[in-house]
Amino acid sequence: MTEIAKAAGLGRESPYKALRPNSQPRMETMTRVLGALGVRLVAEVIGNGETVTEDGAPRKAVAAKPRSRGKPAVAKPAAAQG
Repeated sequence: MTEIAKAAGLGRESPYKALRPNSQPRMETMTRVLGALGVRLVAEVIGNGETVTEDGAPRKAVAAKPRSRGKPAVAKPAAAQG
């Protein structure tokens, strides 16, 4: 585990925490661990890729919102006028 953590650029305890039961690891952590193990995660469309609503009508694809990491946005200082 120590070698995997080092290869993934993580702290020694991170893989243990990410892989313990009932954990909810971040995708970035899992991608790093898998990369250190020489494994690549691939997403594949199932069926024709269309989803349907309860009444059977096709549902339009919606872009996912970026996930907040709980860090507040930092306002950039205004440029000095002179």
